[in-house]
Amino acid sequence: FADDNPAERHMISSTLPSVGVIKMAQNPSDYALMLGRSGFFETVSLSNDDTNRVRFYIEDKKREEVKSSFSDYGEYLKSLAMKGKIYQADSDSLARTVQLLNKTNQFNMTMRRTDEGEIADISKSKKHILLSGKLSDKFGDNGLVSIIGGEINEDEIKIIWWVMSCRVFGREFEFAMFENFLEKAKNRDIKKVIGFFCEGAKNQILDGFYEKLGFQKSENGEFWLF
Repeated sequence: FADDNPAERHMISSTLPSVGVIKMAQNPSDYALMLGRSGFFETVSLSNDDTNRVRFYIEDKKREEVKSSFSDYGEYLKSLAMKGKIYQADSDSLARTVQLLNKTNQFNMTMRRTDEGEIADISKSKKHILLSGKLSDKFGDNGLVSIIGGEINEDEIKIIWWVMSCRVFGREFEFAMFENFLEKAKNRDIKKVIGFFCEGAKNQILDGFYEKLGFQKSENGEFWLF
């Protein structure tokens, strides 16, 4: 909370001690300096994707320019010459994995958030399957763009995370992620995949997506079964 009025600051700090209160300078020209020195806006971690963000935007602009020249969307996708890499999540991409799971709001099936400790444990757990997906094309490397993870209980696996970056919306990479997830599940003698859709403020585009993949809705409507 930031305010130039000391009475307002005192009211917040005294009634809501869990809220950080920034003491502002009297001169408005110093506000930005005071905010910067507060420590509340420091970057906790910096992933490779963060450092490449400007490059991602430039490459996306090139893709959009090429897309406008195609009347057939399927031909446009073929022209991208996409290459996907789907692999067991590991500690090398821990920070980006947590960032993707915590910041993704549109393509996010369960809206479940996490931290590095949980992901580190699950990536080593025999009771879980956690896959990371990278996608590149002729314009460049999009980096780590998708995560799908599930918890195993006997011959069932419950999807606890499934996210994908908005950078690759419409590329159909989600189908490749699910196909690889199924393959890993079959190798573990899993017979059923249980999926949940938890509606958030921005993920309505996923309503009905499980049905598109071949899932059947449970009788009570609480989950989807494949």
